[in-house]
Amino acid sequence: MLSPKEEKIQILGEGVYLRSTIYSAPCPYGSSDLSELFNTDLSSLGALCSDQSLFNTSLDDILLLDLETTGLYHSSETYIIAVGSAHFRDGNIIVQQLSIQHPDYERDMLAYLLNSMTNFSTILSFNGKMFDLPMLEFRCSELALDWKAIAVSIHRHADMLYPARRLWKERLISCRLANLERELLGVVRVDDLPSKLIPEMYALYLLQGNPEIIDLILDHNKYDLLALTGITLLACQLYNNGYKLQSLYPLDAYSLGKIYESNGEYEKALIVYNYSLSYPLPRHIQLDICRRLSSIIRGMAQKSDLIVALHNIALHSDNKSALILEELAKHYEHEERNYYKALEMVQTAITIAASDCCLHTNLRRLRKRLNRLQSKIDGLHITPH
Repeated sequence: MLSPKEEKIQILGEGVYLRSTIYSAPCPYGSSDLSELFNTDLSSLGALCSDQSLFNTSLDDILLLDLETTGLYHSSETYIIAVGSAHFRDGNIIVQQLSIQHPDYERDMLAYLLNSMTNFSTILSFNGKMFDLPMLEFRCSELALDWKAIAVSIHRHADMLYPARRLWKERLISCRLANLERELLGVVRVDDLPSKLIPEMYALYLLQGNPEIIDLILDHNKYDLLALTGITLLACQLYNNGYKLQSLYPLDAYSLGKIYESNGEYEKALIVYNYSLSYPLPRHIQLDICRRLSSIIRGMAQKSDLIVALHNIALHSDNKSALILEELAKHYEHEERNYYKALEMVQTAITIAASDCCLHTNLRRLRKRLNRLQSKIDGLHITPH
C-alpha cells in the first residue's frame, strides 16, 4: 500500500480528533500513480459528469469528501461519526479525517468541517449526490448548523459514480467503488473493515472504548478517498486520451464513444466506435454503434472528412452495417446528388440485410430506395464515370 510522507493526530477539542496524512509524489496506488492528477486536464470532468460548471475546475478548488455514519437513513438514530476529506497542494495529496469519541461531539466535528469546506468550490465524491451531501445537510439542520452558507460557497459537485457507470458498466459486473478499485486499479485491500460493519463496530467502540476500532474505520475511509482519487484520474485520462486507442478495452471504447458523442466530439466518437467494431462485441452493442454512426452522418452532413471515414468503415471493415450504408446513401443522394454512389451503398446494404435476420425488416425500405435511385439514374440518361 501507499506509504505516507507524514501522519499525525491532533485533538481539536473535547471528543474530536483530526488525523492528517500527507502523500508526496510519486504516489503509487495499484496500477496508478495518483500524483499524475497534478498534470491531468480536469476540464474532462465537465464532459464526464455532463456538467458545464465543471469545465473550468482547478485541482486546487477540489475537496474530496466521504462520510462514515451509523446508518443510511435520515433519522434521529443516524449520526456522522467520521468525515474523510482530501485536497491537493504543492504536489502533495493531503488526507484529513475527523472522528468523534461519542455522538455528543458530532456538532463540534461538523462545525470544524464546515469551516474548512469554505476554502473550496468543488466537491468530488462517489455517490455523494445521493448520500454524503444530503446526509451532511440533514445532520447540519438537526444540529442547527448553517449549511446554506456552505451550499453557496461550494457550488460544484463532481460525483464520480455517474461517470464510472457511463465508462465501465458494459465491461464490469459492478460499479461499486470497491469493485472499481480492484478491477481498474488492481488494488485488493487486506484486513479492510467492510462499510456495512461500521455502524456495528462503532457501537462496539462506544461500549469498549477500544481506539483500534476507530483506526479501522478511518483506514477504510482513507482507502476510499485514495480509490476515488485513482478512479477520477483514470476516468479523466481515458476521456483525454482514449481516442488514441492505447490499451483500450473494446467495451470501454464503445462507452467512451457515447460520451464523446454526447459532448459533440464526433471525430473522436468515430475513432473509438470504429475501433469497437473491429472486435466481436455482443450483437446489440454492434447494432447500437451502427445506429449511432448513422446518426452522426445525419448530423454532420457537411463534414466531408467524416463522411469519407464513415464510407471506409462501411465498405472496408469486417463489420459492414446496413444502417450506416443507408445513411450514407441518403447523404450521397440528397447532399452530393451522386446517385451512383448512393446506389452502391443501397445495393451493399440490401446484400447485408438479406443475410442478417435482424435486419430483414429493413429490406422493404431499402428496396424502395433502390428503385427510386434507379429511376433517377435512368432519367439522367448518363453512365457512371
